[in-house]
Amino acid sequence: MTTATKKRTSAFSEKAKKELAPGQEISENGIIYRKRTDGCGTWRYDFTQSGTRHKGVIGSDRDGVTLSQAREFISEIRAKAITNRISGRTGRSTQSSRLFKEVAQEYLDWSESHHQDHRHNASRMNNHLLPRFADRRLGDITTAMIETMRTELRRTEVSPQTIQRIVSLLSCTFDFAQKSDPNLDNPTTRLSRVKHQKKEVVPFMRIPRHRDHPFRLNV
Repeated sequence: MTTATKKRTSAFSEKAKKELAPGQEISENGIIYRKRTDGCGTWRYDFTQSGTRHKGVIGSDRDGVTLSQAREFISEIRAKAITNRISGRTGRSTQSSRLFKEVAQEYLDWSESHHQDHRHNASRMNNHLLPRFADRRLGDITTAMIETMRTELRRTEVSPQTIQRIVSLLSCTFDFAQKSDPNLDNPTTRLSRVKHQKKEVVPFMRIPRHRDHPFRLNV
């Protein structure tokens, strides 16, 4: 005899989110969905692990953040908290609470006299990284966020080489901050490898020679 199992219903169903009044929220397993006065929903996290409280903003519906992305985000935050506790780094970071835009500007100022590619770095920072991460704290930027950025850039037909340079610039910004705070985590180090699609090779096709002109191609 087979026993049917009841599928677990998420607290964040579309019906539940739609019925929220402005200012109301739903929470489950450390994830919070709150309805703003303009009708847009925002995703946040707030949980305590090993006596330390972790809270912050994940993103909004308007940013395209989904429940699955929110769950992936909080899983990474929990994993990072465990790693920091085991390594003894908890509470000793001096740069993780700083806003990305502040550190980014410091890095650009430094790179102006150290990198020949400074002009392109400034362009990539202003066009791609600052619009996405400017007001986020360094410690709140996760690998999942960067993976999402890479995916969205590919959809806008940005070349793989340019995407790699954008990610490299982000990594260099974190490396720059690590000079003042060795305990700061660099989320770009855990990015999955991108498989580049091989270009299709079109085989050479032999064109028959014209009967009257053996060395002339048909036109």
